[in-house]
Order: sequence, then C-alpha cells, then structure tokens
Amino acid sequence: MLPAVALQGTQPVKRKLADEMARLAVPGISVAVIHGGGIEWAKGYGVVTPGGAPVTAGTLFQAASISKPVTAMAALNMVERGRFALDQDINSYSSRWKLPNNDPSGTPATLRQLLSHTAGITVHGFPGYEVGKRCRRCCSC
Repeated sequence: MLPAVALQGTQPVKRKLADEMARLAVPGISVAVIHGGGIEWAKGYGVVTPGGAPVTAGTLFQAASISKPVTAMAALNMVERGRFALDQDINSYSSRWKLPNNDPSGTPATLRQLLSHTAGITVHGFPGYEVGKRCRRCCSC
C-alpha cells in the first residue's frame, strides 16, 4: 500500500495490507475497484471474525460512514450533469418525501448544506444491524 500523499523528492513508504490490518486490529476487509461505472475486480482479505470464515468478494459488510463520501460523489456528479443544484431547496427534488425544515429562519435546506453537514439535521449514531438480520427496507440486502 502507498500513502495517500506523496511528497516530491521523497521515496514513499510502502506498507503491507496484512500489517496494517494487524496494526488496526481489523480481521478482514473487502476491496472492490470500480472503473467505468462497474466493478473491475473485487477480493476479500483476512477473516470475518478472528478464527472465522475467510472474507470473500461476496462477504457482506455494513457500509457505515463510507456511504457518506460515495453519496456525496454521486450527488456532485448529478450537480455536474445539471440534474441537481447545490443551492436549491432540497425538497424540490422529491414529491413523496420532504425534509422537515428545522431552520429557525425558515430557510430550506440545500444539497450544499446537506453535504457539508450544515443543514441542521443529524442522528446520534447508528448501531448497525444484528448479525444475520436484514434491514427490511428492500429485498437486496
């Protein structure tokens, strides 16, 4: 693995994935490389739990906070394509569900505010799903 930032004129310090997993006490991970709008390759490393089954490309993990930058990237792609505007009332994009307006000034939330965590909405964490349980929001997870 290479560092996220490389300084000109210096040799990057390479690290081994297995060493980083051990350092961070991560028993297993799954990596997928997306290219051209599709999965180019995917592979699992390590085990699901210590002493447990090996991680494969099909092992399910909870998305957790990684969904935030992925959602932001998709939303900004829609802005770039002219489908969304950063400073338009977010409720103008949905007829089925509306975001409650919690701003004392009455100013509606925008995509820019949602992406920068300044829209005045929040949750206090998410405990995740129990092992073996489905989310029951759809039929694909």
